[in-house]
This record gives sequence, structure tokens and C-alpha cells, in this order.
Amino acid sequence: HRAGALSGARAAGAEKAVEERSGFLSRCLFAWVVPFVRAAYAEVCRGSLALASLPQVPAADLPEPAIEGLAEELRREHELCAGGGGKRKPSLHRALWRWQRARLAKETVRSVTCALLFVSAPLLLRSALQSMRSGSSLAEGYAAVAGMALLGLAGGMLQQWGFHAFTRFGRGVWAGLVGNLFDRLAVMDPAQFGNGLTEGQVLSMMGQDAVLFPYMAPFFGIFLTMPFNILFPSCVLLALLGEAFAVGFTVCIVITVVALQSAKTYKRLVGEKLKIADERLVLVNESLQGIRSVKLCAWEAEIEARVGRARERELRVLWLIHLCYATQQGCIAALPVLGIAASLLTHVALGRPLQADIVAMTIGYFEQISLGFLLLPNCRVQCQMMSTGVSRIERVLFFTEIVPPR
Repeated sequence: HRAGALSGARAAGAEKAVEERSGFLSRCLFAWVVPFVRAAYAEVCRGSLALASLPQVPAADLPEPAIEGLAEELRREHELCAGGGGKRKPSLHRALWRWQRARLAKETVRSVTCALLFVSAPLLLRSALQSMRSGSSLAEGYAAVAGMALLGLAGGMLQQWGFHAFTRFGRGVWAGLVGNLFDRLAVMDPAQFGNGLTEGQVLSMMGQDAVLFPYMAPFFGIFLTMPFNILFPSCVLLALLGEAFAVGFTVCIVITVVALQSAKTYKRLVGEKLKIADERLVLVNESLQGIRSVKLCAWEAEIEARVGRARERELRVLWLIHLCYATQQGCIAALPVLGIAASLLTHVALGRPLQADIVAMTIGYFEQISLGFLLLPNCRVQCQMMSTGVSRIERVLFFTEIVPPR
């Protein structure tokens, strides 16, 4: 059945999609979307928009290759762990890494290039300000301003391509996980659900854990630029301000530590919330399965009370989750202002002149550094949430009683 579905999908995808037929410039500017948007708008106005109006799905977005790719890595993980004498357990994290590492390496190169382009812009700003202050060569100043615009345009295009690529990455991982979960359910004996695993938990894995990937994957491109948004501007400001920058950078680190502690508490609370949600879903699922007994024995009020108590616990945990998130975001919002103020005040206290180009570069580069520090706790939270979800799904995909499908 899987081979037939895959061959059918390949046959259906024999005609290339609009994106695949587009030229290089059209792909760079996403101009291939415009004709479809115009046609779709006209059909919406006429009330004739239908499923047939949608464009051909690109071959990279078909679910069958993603399901087969992950299934192959799961079989390989089983074989590697079995060949090692059973000293290590199969890991879904390793299987996902081997499956997507080529794409992640490519996107890392793109992220480094994007960070370098954005870091180069304030250097040209300093040249423009020096030219305006001296009045010696205004042409050089205008050229520097034009160079800043071109660097920002190139960096923005690379960043948008990163969004697009990681959106496709998230959809592929989601399709692979959900498809293989369905495969496991097809070969799993219902009696095995008593061994610490329930149908409600598996449904929760599909509806909550696997869905995290298409929801969060578009931000992976920004997360990959995070280390370079901190490293590259720090090197430039250290050469420009010296020890004055160290003071401001220390302030940024202290604020970030507080935000990370909030993120750590956030992660713990999210895990607790998922467990409570599992309990609530299991309770509802079991009640629906035995609805005849519930009705005959008039247990509706008791079941409703139990579901209500589980929901109240879940709401309390959700309140704490939002409190931790607000604390984290409040710390990060104050980070660039305090870092800039501490660095410039120290610079003046050391008896150094405060020039316009120094102020402009300090503000510009601290904005990039604060962006990196802003992404650090968010990246940690999102990665921990996805890691927790992958660990939960791993229980089903590597269930010891199930033989991997061939």
C-alpha cells in the first residue's frame, strides 16, 4: 500500500509545480506567487474558488517521501542499536538528525552569510557619518548609504528564503512523524496500550507534539543566526570601545541569565501541562468509549466534575506559564537600552570623546546583540518543547513490542 501510494504520488507530481518551473529571479523575489494570488482573488470574488484552483504541490512537499525517509532512518536506528549489542537505546532525535542534517548544514551556511551581511551595514554607516562630518567627499558617503541598502536587501532576501526553506522542513517532519505514528498504530495490538501507553496519549502526540514542527520551524532560520548576531558585533564593538563594551556586555549577560531561568521554569511547566492535558484527553476518550455505561449509571455529573478538575489544574499551570513568559520578555526588552547606556557611560567615564559615529555604531551593533540575546531564551524554550514532544513520540515509534515495518 505504501509503495503504491508513493508511486501514485510520484506520477501525480510528474508535472512540475509553479515554483519548480519558475526562474531564479522569480524564486528569489517570490514572484511566482503573484499570478496565483490574482487568480484566487478573482475566483473568491466570483465565489468559485475550489480545491482544483490550488496550484500543483511541489515534489519536495509531498508527504509520502517524508514518511518513507523517516521510516528508513527509524529502521537504520534499530539496526545500529541492535548491532551495538543493545548498549544504547534507539533514539528518535538521532534518526531525525541523520534524516535532516544535509538541509540543516545548508541552512547554517545561509544563516552565517545573512549575519555577515547585516553586520557589515553599520561599518558603512560609520563611513557615511565620517564623510558627512568632514565634508571631504560626499560621494563616498552616498556610496556608503547605497551599500547599506544593498546589504540589507541581500540579507533580507536570504532571511526570507530561510523562512521558506524551514517552513518546508517543518511540514516534512510533521508528515514523517504523523505518518509513521499511523503505521505503528496499524501494527500495534490494542492490549499493548496497558503498558504505560494509551490511545489518548497517541492522539495527543499527533495533535500537540508533532504539530510543533510546522508551527515553530519557520523560526529556525532566525535561531541559526543567533550565535553570529552576538559574535560578529561583539568583535567589532570590542575593537571600537575596548573595556567599555565589556561593561555593557556584562549587563546583557546578567539580564539574559534571569531570562534563561524563566525559560527553564517555563519548560518544566510546559511538561507538566502536557501531562495534565494527556490525563484530560484520556479521561474524555475513556468516557466516550464507555458512554453507554455512563448513561445507564447516571455518571454524567461525576465525569464532568473530573474533567473540570483536570481543566482547572491545566488552567493554573497555563497561568504560571504565561507569567514566566512575561518575565522573560520583560527582561529582554530592557536589554539593549541598559547595554548601550552602560557602554557609552563607561566610555565617557574613561575620558574618551563621544563622537557621532561611535554612538551610531554602538546603537546599531547592540541592537543586533540584543536580538541574539532575545532569541537565546526563545530558542531554548522552543527547542526544549520540541525535544519533549520528540521524546514522547519516541515511545510509540520505538515501542519494544513492535517490529519496525518493512
